[in-house]
Amino acid sequence: MRVGQAMASYHEVRKQLGGDDGPPWFVIHRGDVILACTLREDLNPTINSNPAEVWVGADETLLEWGKRLAFKTVEVPLFVSSGQGMGYEERGTYKIIGNTDDATELAAREAQPGIGKLSRIVFLKKS
Repeated sequence: MRVGQAMASYHEVRKQLGGDDGPPWFVIHRGDVILACTLREDLNPTINSNPAEVWVGADETLLEWGKRLAFKTVEVPLFVSSGQGMGYEERGTYKIIGNTDDATELAAREAQPGIGKLSRIVFLKKS
């Protein structure tokens, strides 16, 4: 895929990158290595901000992958969908520039409609 190319399904992107077929769905991974982020705008409404924000959920599996994204990943291709069942558009490669698990920051984002409990925010900047 190329930036701006027609929308592809999550599974088409995963197959192209050679990722494992399993959760969590906000990242495509092979083993413990993150190959790409696949984010929905309805669950990550600041993904188009500068810096872009990845809102990581609080369940145990998401918590661990959020830490991997924040601390063990330098750059990641970003694919964004407008919502559930919609195709993903490649946005290019982004650098991880920081993260927070500050309760005040998390609560501010959790207050938005449709957003559940969060464990971490990872900040991205276009490479």
